[in-house]
Amino acid sequence: MRRSSPTGLKITLRSVREGRKQSLQECLKKEFGLTMNILRSIITGDVYEVLALSIDKDNAPKWSPATVEEVKNEDIDRVFEPFSSGHELQVPSDDSNRWSGKYEHTVYAKSSQ
Repeated sequence: MRRSSPTGLKITLRSVREGRKQSLQECLKKEFGLTMNILRSIITGDVYEVLALSIDKDNAPKWSPATVEEVKNEDIDRVFEPFSSGHELQVPSDDSNRWSGKYEHTVYAKSSQ
């Protein structure tokens, strides 16, 4: 955890705490919003610092802010702000989109011919 983004740690903790009281549909919508807000870098550029760890492998990310204590709760609140209704994730609420067939009958199955 010492190598992780301080902002990311606070976002994750809050998300887990809130998720315990939410339905799957609520969690999916929230996670979509969080991901989009993080990728849009609305509060920090830490997404780019992940490159230092995972792709560039220089192991020298420059987190901003650098410590958990420096992360402002107001910034975390901004990441959790919901999207307008036209932009939020649309999760089916009934079984009308449930797949009921077999894999062998899909376009992805290899043809036996």
